[in-house]
Amino acid sequence: MHRSTVPDSCGNRTVVPQSNRLPAGRREQLLIHSRRTLIMRTIYFDIDGVMLNYDEKPMEALTAGRLQSELQRLDVDTLVCLSGWSDIVNTSAIAPIPIPKQKGQIATLLGDLFPDREWLLNRLILRYNSDARCQHIDLSTNWFYLDDWADQFFVQQFGAGRYQQELGRRILRVDPYGEGADILDWLHRVVSRIERSD
Repeated sequence: MHRSTVPDSCGNRTVVPQSNRLPAGRREQLLIHSRRTLIMRTIYFDIDGVMLNYDEKPMEALTAGRLQSELQRLDVDTLVCLSGWSDIVNTSAIAPIPIPKQKGQIATLLGDLFPDREWLLNRLILRYNSDARCQHIDLSTNWFYLDDWADQFFVQQFGAGRYQQELGRRILRVDPYGEGADILDWLHRVVSRIERSD
């Protein structure tokens, strides 16, 4: 077996194994898999003031499957909940709460935004200690961050310079009174164009 490089649509070259025993269809599958690895997207998000308004009602623009459809179009791999809701569903005075049950409670909370519950559960990760939430953001990945308090928590963890550099790009400081339209616009115009980690 030998290897060759194949250019993608951006001009980047991906190494694809070549072999007389490897059919063309399989080579295409490997190329698609390699390219998908480059563009895997992880979205870190808060809930109150982002997915739900301060009355704990769903942001209207995100309902009717609109948010989920956009995330599916972007082929988002991981949704990481940094909200205080993660701490709430993890709290019990009796016994530890199983992770699947915690995730199920978050999925129920966000049910109006994610009609395909299984799709959400398959991608959802919960992180705790929301007062230091940005400690969980891995800047080495193709990351994105949604929060109405992004200016406080991201600056607290990574500094004002990095925050200003990424604001409007990898970071959206959500308008908690905007019904979610800014989120859809950001996903469509900005996130879709960023295909790899920096």
